[in-house]
Amino acid sequence: MKRLNYLFLIIALVMGFGANAQKIIDSESIVSFSLENRGSEVTGTLGGMKGDVIFDKENLDKSSFNVTMDANTINTANGKRDAHLKNEDFFETETYATISFVSSKIEKKGEKYIAIGSLSMHGISKDVAILFTTIEEKGRQHLRGNFVLDHADYGIGKTRNVSITITCVVSK
Repeated sequence: MKRLNYLFLIIALVMGFGANAQKIIDSESIVSFSLENRGSEVTGTLGGMKGDVIFDKENLDKSSFNVTMDANTINTANGKRDAHLKNEDFFETETYATISFVSSKIEKKGEKYIAIGSLSMHGISKDVAILFTTIEEKGRQHLRGNFVLDHADYGIGKTRNVSITITCVVSK
């Protein structure tokens, strides 16, 4: 009888965790970036967003992000530049094909939220804080965040600040 109670407890816990998981809608989720290079602005995107998103405004302690991006999807609308960014001078996508973010804490900050966690790319992990908003629309949750990083901190190119905007759309 005791084993049966444990089995029901385990099933209830698994079902409870599964109910909170949200599926990333890759076709609507994207990372945009911009930086200045030799006096002009370079913009681009990364796609291929996958992973686990659990976000509950009412229970931030149970909320988390474990998301990856495909570094090979880099697109600056210039094929020659994109190929160069994928080689060993920059992202080395043959060796480091994914960029990932794993949250350690999510907090409310005024009307916004902040996800604190580890961003890993090019074999290097650094702590970052991503300020984001959330809007629910048509059964989907749109999470949109911004932060700035220096890609040289990740062994990519020379010191240069890169503005990052993340749009992650999840179904409930």
